[in-house]
Amino acid sequence: KKIVTLSLRIFLIATLIVQSFAPLVNNIAYAAWSVDLLTSVDIYPATANNWDQFTYVVYMRNDGPDSWNGTQFLSQLATGATNLAVSCTFTGNGALCHTLFTGINSISGIITTFPNNGEVRITITWRFPLISPTSVPHVATIIPPLWSSETDSGNNTSIVSTTITTLT
Repeated sequence: KKIVTLSLRIFLIATLIVQSFAPLVNNIAYAAWSVDLLTSVDIYPATANNWDQFTYVVYMRNDGPDSWNGTQFLSQLATGATNLAVSCTFTGNGALCHTLFTGINSISGIITTFPNNGEVRITITWRFPLISPTSVPHVATIIPPLWSSETDSGNNTSIVSTTITTLT
């Protein structure tokens, strides 16, 4: 698990370094591209017993006007999550989710192809063994490229919670 976490950190740092140089190609500065990235999360079930399986469906969309390949996302699960599984479903206008990283209580990845009106769905299943806290949060964030102009950053993060009850 330490190697996966370290690899993820190295990957994210390397991606940020590459992104910081992308606007300058052949010593020519390019104007920032404009994107409107959105994320939302559905949870199933909204209330469950500890050890029940939870399913979070993370929806990500590029409302453009420009395409933005290489967009990153991060989903943070509650500390103590177990039996974590993740899959990527591609929907809408040719969007592709290529790389998924599963860390301790988190999932991150890259949407390699993210055209205008493109949409990606990530499905996360997991279990929560503890009976406390009584509510476990999930935070999903879509990360626009450093040199893009995000037209509405207010919808780049979605926070939902599942209420935990005890087994009787």
